[in-house]
Amino acid sequence: IKEDRPEAPPGATTPAFTREEVEQLVKKRELYSKGECFYLAIATIYAPRRIELARIKKRDIKENSIYVDTAKKGEKRTHLIPDEIMPYIEAYRPQENNVSSLSAMFIRICKKGLGKSRKGYGWHSFRTCLDTLLPGALAKADKPLTLVGYFLRWSRKSTGARYLGTQMAGVYDRPEILSSDPFFLDREVFEVHPFLKLWGDKDKQAL
Repeated sequence: IKEDRPEAPPGATTPAFTREEVEQLVKKRELYSKGECFYLAIATIYAPRRIELARIKKRDIKENSIYVDTAKKGEKRTHLIPDEIMPYIEAYRPQENNVSSLSAMFIRICKKGLGKSRKGYGWHSFRTCLDTLLPGALAKADKPLTLVGYFLRWSRKSTGARYLGTQMAGVYDRPEILSSDPFFLDREVFEVHPFLKLWGDKDKQAL
């Protein structure tokens, strides 16, 4: 329903999926190939841009982590791979793709999971959705909203401008230094991530 669609953040040009649409896509994962499950898992958990998805190679995945080669001057980051999506990450060997092949894959996933392709939608629709839902989830758990920017690999200046009032505030605000855990920020977000637990539903795993 149009009224239920989350409001896109300022400047976003790709429509956002609703929470319910993403949930349906994840729950229908037994219909997808191993490659489709791999990219859908990454898109729903880390919400990279299409070009960032296309850059992922097998060597970017090491044990329990995945490296995201961020575009648009965002912070490149190595993320923790949570247990919920690990089976889908391990089941596929990614190679660097071109963006058009990933766009074709996106259409296939939508047709299988939602029953139709979505005109105007793309991999960025997951990013816009997560950017919309995460602030509320973090606020409800009394966690800093700046975690949105850090988790989605914005530049620190963008994070500061949006959540702290000034660009430089984002440069100096570094909550990760409070912990010796290199994946401290990821673990904080995973506790409230709107889609992570869906991947851990044992009844839906069909590898």
